[in-house]
Amino acid sequence: MPRIPEGAKTTDLAPVANAARQQGFLGRLSTAVRYAIAGVSPDTWMSPNQPVQPVAQGAAGRQFDYPVGVNLTYTPRGTELTSFQQLRALADRCDLVRLAIETRKDQMSAMVWSVGGVDDAKDTEGDTRVQTITALLKRPDGVHSWQSWLRMVLEEVMVTDATSIYVRRRNNGEMYGFELIDGTTIKPLVDDTGRRPAPPSPAYQQVLKGIPAVDYTADELVYTPRNPRVHKFYGFSPVEQIILTVNIALRRMASQLQYFTEGNIPAAYASMPQDWSGEQIKQFQAYWDSVIEGDQGYKRKVRFVPGGTKVESVKDAPLKDEFDEWLARVVCYAFSLPPTAFIKQQNRSTSETQQEAALKEGLTPIMVWVKEVMDHLIQVHLGCPDLQFKWVEEESLDPAAQATILTTYQSHGAYTINEIRAKLGEKRITEPGGDAYLIFTASGAVPLEQVMAPPPAPVDPANPDEPPPRGGKPAPKPGDKAEKHADGDLNKAAEPLTNGEMELRDAFAAALDVVKQNAIKALKKLGKTAADGTRGGDNGTSPQDAWIAEYISELDTSGLSLAWDDYVDAITATAADGAKHEVARLIVTEPEVLTESPEAVATIFGGKDPDAIKWASEHAVEMLTKDGQGGKLAEATREMVRQTLTDALQADASHTGLADLLETAYAFSPERAELIATTELRDAEGKGAYVGATAVGMKAKHWLLSNDEGICVPCQRNAKQGWIPIDQPFQSGDAAPIAHPHCRCDAAYKRKLPEN
Repeated sequence: MPRIPEGAKTTDLAPVANAARQQGFLGRLSTAVRYAIAGVSPDTWMSPNQPVQPVAQGAAGRQFDYPVGVNLTYTPRGTELTSFQQLRALADRCDLVRLAIETRKDQMSAMVWSVGGVDDAKDTEGDTRVQTITALLKRPDGVHSWQSWLRMVLEEVMVTDATSIYVRRRNNGEMYGFELIDGTTIKPLVDDTGRRPAPPSPAYQQVLKGIPAVDYTADELVYTPRNPRVHKFYGFSPVEQIILTVNIALRRMASQLQYFTEGNIPAAYASMPQDWSGEQIKQFQAYWDSVIEGDQGYKRKVRFVPGGTKVESVKDAPLKDEFDEWLARVVCYAFSLPPTAFIKQQNRSTSETQQEAALKEGLTPIMVWVKEVMDHLIQVHLGCPDLQFKWVEEESLDPAAQATILTTYQSHGAYTINEIRAKLGEKRITEPGGDAYLIFTASGAVPLEQVMAPPPAPVDPANPDEPPPRGGKPAPKPGDKAEKHADGDLNKAAEPLTNGEMELRDAFAAALDVVKQNAIKALKKLGKTAADGTRGGDNGTSPQDAWIAEYISELDTSGLSLAWDDYVDAITATAADGAKHEVARLIVTEPEVLTESPEAVATIFGGKDPDAIKWASEHAVEMLTKDGQGGKLAEATREMVRQTLTDALQADASHTGLADLLETAYAFSPERAELIATTELRDAEGKGAYVGATAVGMKAKHWLLSNDEGICVPCQRNAKQGWIPIDQPFQSGDAAPIAHPHCRCDAAYKRKLPEN
């Protein structure tokens, strides 16, 4: 055993040895492999090797790699490149930035707010806490009004992003108010994890006169940057985001100012005769200035000058160009404002669209942030977790937009007619229905109480499995034909066109008229070749047939594109209404849909049923392409024109007669436009009903015949099938009515397929 030198320092290793013995073999093994990657060894081919052993495992969960001793650096933003003072100077000196900030402050301070319950179902109208908090927030700090207080908050948000609210209480602990503190004097502190220290530890320091003056806990000071970042102690304001652009704008403004204050370039140069001396030129300049200065009228008079004088104007550089517009666009974009006030004139609709988008995109995030801050103050510091701050929805100032909003509310049963009249300042109406909540469908208005709690519908004693008729009308008598449906709504032969059908009819009539004019022009251009027989056909075809084939192939039907937008909008809306109407009926006959398919019901009654919209978009392309040259309607138009010309030429019609025939042809007639409109909308209603029934879980369907005379054979065969699976086509090949033009049939749907 080696001897220890005299005076040497000794360390007792007994505690370490005892700890190792207590840890045991498995414990030591666990420690040895704790950070080892399984499967990685020196024998591994092209091994990635084991990582370096961590030296500070106790730092797990640290938010970011903050500087050592960061709490000792007490100057606010002392670790940042840009100081608070620089941000405020930039915001105050740049006109564009200051105007953007003040505009946002004006918009937000004009917003209406209230205090209410977190649970909208609970009535807080008589809650004294709501009244107390509302009174407090009208003057949050006891001095400034809500509008002034909010403007100061928004100034901090958009310039320094260092909003600081001091929660001030009275001596008895009651709330006095929420006072704003200059956020540029606040230095956030961090704990060992890089996060805000929890009370009772100080979380912030206020630096006054360059030295730390006051400590605040998180309960005493609400320090809430709107745009925090995980690797920073401070927020990231819009001014800081465009700091380079603001600097450029300031220098641009300084250059423009110097043009007026320090410029030395005159408006023009006048060259004098070459034999003049410098003294003569100076004397003439003094004479000229004495005559012109101070007399505005004299400047417009004719002046006689020495011979040989030549005047050259100096063209100034533009004081405003595209670069200034670019600066304005960047600044406005940073604050989500429309740049229309600073740029060249735009198309009116484009300008209005940009303004609406900027208003929504800019105000909404700020409104959400203000609500979060106020909710924290109300729920945490005022001790009311069941209350919240609310923004009150403002009514649109645009009469057309307001009318659309109110109409939508009424059609979905949110308002009665009298409630809408009250909002408009009109007198109540006493006629029936004024106080009824209605749901509007393609077939008309349905009272809400009938949708939610309908009267029992009569049942046909001879056919108990037959679905009850719509509208609660009497069931058919036993002597009536079984194939006919008892619903009077299906007997529409004498009914006038709906507004939607008339609008679509007019759209197609105008489109077909354009196609007709193009067809007549093309006919005149080809000339009288058919009657002369000068065009030969191939493969044994007659000259007339060859001429007709060439004419039809070149027929321009692009005029149908004029009806495209109206057509798509009409069938989309009608399909959605058809789904809504069918589901409303199924709520009566199959009330289980409300509990089994609540989401589908809500989607359909919300007016944006994706299945109905999908069907409408696919069907529209099948019937008519957007350019008007393709689709079944365009092909049918060509075929009708072909048949008209063929019949006319067989009757030995002249070229002039052919043009007259096209002028009055059924292919371009108002009657055909009406047939297209009624057929397409009734088909959309029937297919929409099918889509809605499928969405809410119906499994069976039944074709219902109209009460019209002369029911066609395909529809009769469909009806004789009885109840069939909902995904099985009818014998006509259709998934749902209608089956052909002029068809007025309907369908019924059930949750289960009847056993018989």
